[in-house]
Amino acid sequence: MIMEDILSQIDLTNIFKVTRGTIYLWVKTKSDFPKPFKAGRRLLWKRSEIESYLESSRQEGRR
Repeated sequence: MIMEDILSQIDLTNIFKVTRGTIYLWVKTKSDFPKPFKAGRRLLWKRSEIESYLESSRQEGRR
């Protein structure tokens, strides 16, 4: 996997324009939000999963 294919929690805060706390809340409460994987203590996401989530969210008219 190439680093460009991986997004950090900070990347997600910039994409979604929300706080880190909101990202954490979404991980815990939104069943359709992509689950992160850990690298040490860092939470990371696959770019493709976030892009798919964004696309499905747009189609459904939600964030």
